[in-house]
Amino acid sequence: RWHTFVSIVRTVTGLGECWVLRIGPSEGQGSGTATQKRRVLIYNPTDGARYDVYRDHATLPLIAIDSLFDADNVWANLQTQEEPWLNEFDLRNRSHWMSLFGRSPRLRARFAKHTLCIQSPVTYHKIGEKYYQARAAEIERIIEQRFERWRSAPTKWDYGIHLVPCTW
Repeated sequence: RWHTFVSIVRTVTGLGECWVLRIGPSEGQGSGTATQKRRVLIYNPTDGARYDVYRDHATLPLIAIDSLFDADNVWANLQTQEEPWLNEFDLRNRSHWMSLFGRSPRLRARFAKHTLCIQSPVTYHKIGEKYYQARAAEIERIIEQRFERWRSAPTKWDYGIHLVPCTW
């Protein structure tokens, strides 16, 4: 079973960013070897690139994975080696990962009542089609003005050309 987290990472550029990290079952699960590492995939949300932490370490643009969080907990990476491909991702191992809320359901329940959202609900309003038509006309007018300024010869605008079927 796969588990998905938001991870706080440090990239090779030195910036701290949030990436999506997925921890899967151990590779070779069912083969009886307890030493197999879990499958760990990490996704760069800005370009959608996916990396296998252990297999793609030569191209992985990360220096470290500092912490993980999901809807239930937050984990801090306590491992001495920063390189992600040298890390273990068994979040139950307390020498590698420290969980903020522990494993106690009672502690989580007590914390949950204090984490109610303080933001007022967002209200969406339906906007009529006339608004969008007016916006489109305004954008079209601005584009025409910019073309007129840019070109030395006058431009004749043919708004019906899109109605002519293409025969090529």
